[in-house]
Amino acid sequence: MSSELNTLRVSAGRLEAESKDVQILVDSYKERISELQKDIEDHKTQIEELKHAQAKEKEEEKEKRKQEMLNDMMSRIDMVSLFNLFSIKLMTRAVNLSIHLVRSYESCSRRSSPRERVKRRT
Repeated sequence: MSSELNTLRVSAGRLEAESKDVQILVDSYKERISELQKDIEDHKTQIEELKHAQAKEKEEEKEKRKQEMLNDMMSRIDMVSLFNLFSIKLMTRAVNLSIHLVRSYESCSRRSSPRERVKRRT
């Protein structure tokens, strides 16, 4: 019985040592799992930041294209307005010149006699 008791004591000691080893292994696995979960959370945060930055960049690009289109439209409108303004000024000058010519002709025809008018025509 004493040999059985010794065998049981040795077996208990061995099981106790194995239990401690297993507990150390489980603790190291738990620690590694915690580290990996932290890494996963960090990566999720980075992904969200990148998604946000990408969305912001797309929005800025969209706004930039919109502004370029608006600038293009405004420059076209400005060119048309400038052309219209130039056309109006030319027409005004032409009308004023016509009025001036008509008045000059009328004043010349009033000053000259009918004979002088005939002489001038020939």
